Amino acid sequence: MIEDPDCLACGQRDWERLGERVYKADAADRRHAKQFRILFDVWAPGATQFRATFLGCKSCGMVVYSPRPSAADIDAKYRYSPGSAAHAPSRTERPRRTKQRIHRLERFLSPYLPQLPKQCRILDFGGGDGRLLKGYAEQGAACDVIDYTPTPVPGVRHIGTNENDLPNEPTYDGIVCSHVVEHMAEPRTILARLRSALKPDGAIYVDVPMEISRQLPARSEPVTHCNFFIPESLATLLERSGYRIELCELTAYPHPDENWKLCATAVAKPAGTSDPRERAGFRSLNAYLRPDIPMRLYKARLLWRNIPRRQMVRLKSLLGAN
Repeated sequence: MIEDPDCLACGQRDWERLGERVYKADAADRRHAKQFRILFDVWAPGATQFRATFLGCKSCGMVVYSPRPSAADIDAKYRYSPGSAAHAPSRTERPRRTKQRIHRLERFLSPYLPQLPKQCRILDFGGGDGRLLKGYAEQGAACDVIDYTPTPVPGVRHIGTNENDLPNEPTYDGIVCSHVVEHMAEPRTILARLRSALKPDGAIYVDVPMEISRQLPARSEPVTHCNFFIPESLATLLERSGYRIELCELTAYPHPDENWKLCATAVAKPAGTSDPRERAGFRSLNAYLRPDIPMRLYKARLLWRNIPRRQMVRLKSLLGAN
């Protein structure tokens, strides 16, 4: 574990202490039992509690906790529990939900592809069984996936398990990295490696869950995700990894649990090395932690699809109570 980390996005070491969470070995519920076994059997063997201090980068707004897992810790996590690969396919996701995620990906990425999808080669890095590429595969694109899941969906070719299996030359017109970066010990290193496999006029799509909203992240457990972003810190990370930002914004995505949830979504193109643009990262971070009324209304507008579901749940609760 790393006690005094550098910022994973901008490389600075200028942190603001945001607070802490204490995870107790005997407090795991059934839903998070696997994560607590990793935490107390692999990362902190012999401990009865794990105290995580959450830090916000004063430069870009990136949030991590300390001590944070090293690359070796992340590797040990997956060796201990191979089924916990970063983006393992959901067994409960409904086909309608998968279609929504596919359409959403194409809406963001397709305008930035250098040619028609049927002429493109596209990679999903960390994409489980490659289901997000089904739409592109049906359009005639050559689609590859890199993940620990060995059997991809029809039309998608499995070419490896991690960044070491990436081609050594620019190969892809598009790369998808959806809900993966939040799991990485060294995201800049891997994103730079992905850039080397991207054609000069290609585009990368990255999204990460937005877990900083009126409270510290990792409320239940600190094992599944170890990096926590706002749009400003995600943009900084991509720029530091050698990309030019085409878009980076707060959006909503269809979660497998049938709710829509907030995430930061970015599309970027290779740009070599360049200094990141000046952003009010830490000020934006505080705006998410302590949202004013306009911010709350903005997030509510993004999540409007959840309103009917919430009303139905409340109605069922009332009817059940009677």
